[in-house]
Amino acid sequence: MWIWNLEKEHFPGATHIVDLFHAREHLGCLAKLLAPVLGEDRAAWLVDRKDELDAGDIPAILAAGRAFDVPAAKAGDLDTTLGYFQTNACRMRYKTFRGAGHFVGSGAVEAGYKAVIGQSPQTLRHALEQCGALLASSPCAARTPAGGRRTIWKRPPTQTSVA
Repeated sequence: MWIWNLEKEHFPGATHIVDLFHAREHLGCLAKLLAPVLGEDRAAWLVDRKDELDAGDIPAILAAGRAFDVPAAKAGDLDTTLGYFQTNACRMRYKTFRGAGHFVGSGAVEAGYKAVIGQSPQTLRHALEQCGALLASSPCAARTPAGGRRTIWKRPPTQTSVA
């Protein structure tokens, strides 16, 4: 889980939260894996698990996932899927996180990117990779091959500089 290692290194005091939408995708995978044994109860079973996820009750999800006998060929898949929840349980305390005023999904961040920058985070990341050195040096200047700086664009009169 390289992303968590990066966060620990660069943001040691941060609250780590698994994106709720991403966690729900994993619940969907779990329901699909258990579909043969859930039968017609699959939709209701999934609603109950989503409620447990929203409450941060990962032990209940793990117990519900292990309540069924699955064919030996699917046992490894079940272990992997449930392992995701077990490994990330401390990052899925959604009720607690919401109570503390944290966002539990990436939607707010992605909407902010689009509102401020006008692009999705993925598009922005690609642009930064393409223009890396130029953008990293300054938003309004670039280094010349001789190590000097040249103006690329002037600061708009409505934009103030950081103090």
